[in-house]
Amino acid sequence: MAADLSGHWRYFQRDAIEISPHTYDHSADFILWQRGNRVYGTWSESGHRGSHGCVKGAVKSRSMQAQMCLQDGSFGSENGAVCPAYAPPRDRFDLSGKSLVWYRYNDQTRKWEKYVTLTRRSSTSNATWPKKCGADGPAG
Repeated sequence: MAADLSGHWRYFQRDAIEISPHTYDHSADFILWQRGNRVYGTWSESGHRGSHGCVKGAVKSRSMQAQMCLQDGSFGSENGAVCPAYAPPRDRFDLSGKSLVWYRYNDQTRKWEKYVTLTRRSSTSNATWPKKCGADGPAG
């Protein structure tokens, strides 16, 4: 049975990024909806620059390999997959206790590398699936 990843997940670290002469907080938020083993959601990340977009994937046991896209105008969207066109799976999320560990794939080492650990802020969301994320999202 697939683990339930639904809800609002958040990471925050004060003064995590240093770009002289300034330091910046680093945060990441995921709002996830799950139907069976399929997961859909939105994400945002801020630090020196901000990015946001959509995410989708399938949960196997306690792990989800995710496809992500960037909202047009978001940092990186000039080179990345712009919603509703998703990039191939380059991110993985593993449920570990009460945390969700975000891994990114490193092409040079050919290994998954731990990026940040998110904690669940709430188990449900009142938000609705954004049209910009594509037509294949969760049905109400």
